[in-house]
Amino acid sequence: MKKINSFYLLLIAVILTISSCSKEEDIVDGPNNPDIDSSSAVPEFFLSDKMNTPEFLQIANSTQGISIPQDLDFHPKRSNELWVINKGTYNSGGTTVHITNPGQVDQSSFKLKDGNAWHFMALPTSLDFGDNGNWASGTGILDANRRGGKFAGPSLWSGEFDIYAKVGTPYKSGGPNGSHLDMVHQSPYAMGIAHAFDNAYWIFDGNNSNIILYDFGQPHVAGGSDHDDVILKRFTDVQVEKELKLLPSHMVLDKNTGWLYIAETANSRILRFNTKSGSKKGSMNPDPYEIVAEYSEYINGETEVFIDKGILSPVGIEIREDRLFVSDYENGDIIAYNLTDGSEIGRVQTNTKGICGINISAEGQLFYVNMISNEVVQIIAK
Repeated sequence: MKKINSFYLLLIAVILTISSCSKEEDIVDGPNNPDIDSSSAVPEFFLSDKMNTPEFLQIANSTQGISIPQDLDFHPKRSNELWVINKGTYNSGGTTVHITNPGQVDQSSFKLKDGNAWHFMALPTSLDFGDNGNWASGTGILDANRRGGKFAGPSLWSGEFDIYAKVGTPYKSGGPNGSHLDMVHQSPYAMGIAHAFDNAYWIFDGNNSNIILYDFGQPHVAGGSDHDDVILKRFTDVQVEKELKLLPSHMVLDKNTGWLYIAETANSRILRFNTKSGSKKGSMNPDPYEIVAEYSEYINGETEVFIDKGILSPVGIEIREDRLFVSDYENGDIIAYNLTDGSEIGRVQTNTKGICGINISAEGQLFYVNMISNEVVQIIAK
């Protein structure tokens, strides 16, 4: 056997040392690491005998700017940052409240309003983040211009604070039109929203009573006006009905299977739609005041009633692991269902009417907003 030169022995030792250090640096634990796979973090009170004895911790209320909250979501790149969207009024537009380290001793928060929330965030119903850090909101209004038409739909926003509610805020004539990244007006009463991919979102179109995919494509500059690269795919036989008092009807996409779960509040049930199904029927005509890259009708979408018993007014909806979580606006129950067959696993009774959006943190903590009591609440297992 040949002797190995001492230089090569030293070189091998250095390489092994560097490799070892690199592996240690890649293993980072903690809530602020965006690379943590948290798909198995299920709320503890739905996993054990603690289900019937949770604690309810109010983490924000009107003092922090919570006012008729509709929905909430965690920032995908800053998992300790919870965003809440407020409905606002017909004449004002919505606002957002941003809570860092929710429920912890060092929690902090602040409120923001875009420079033209009156139009781009008119009576918002919902928000959902995309994986890229952008997010979209639905508008719960027939005409975002308040001129008696039918001109409203979802808006796309940046999740960065040097852009959102900063660019074009306050609005100045000739300057950026608020901070929005995109808006298309083909879905008045957009009562729910769910991220699909990139800058594409599924919309509960309450005015046209069906489900439509908005692919915003490449965003324009913040506050710009070039919206004509959007692709719209309307599934006309995926029928839904908006609630008469315009309660939100939130949605969530199971990206592992392609099933879109829809809280159809008006009919007291959960629908699901297979987003991998359907076929293109032909082209549709957009609003004459708006140019889009494509507007197509799709048919033969696979849809089924997933849950229609034991629930009164489903609004909030979320998926974690093999469970579907739904909030009941009418009685305040939060119910866990088996994602395989829709069977009920258990429920937590908050005994408070008005719960809208729900969301689950990377660590498996469940949060909800209540639009009647104007609060954000965290459910904790004893």
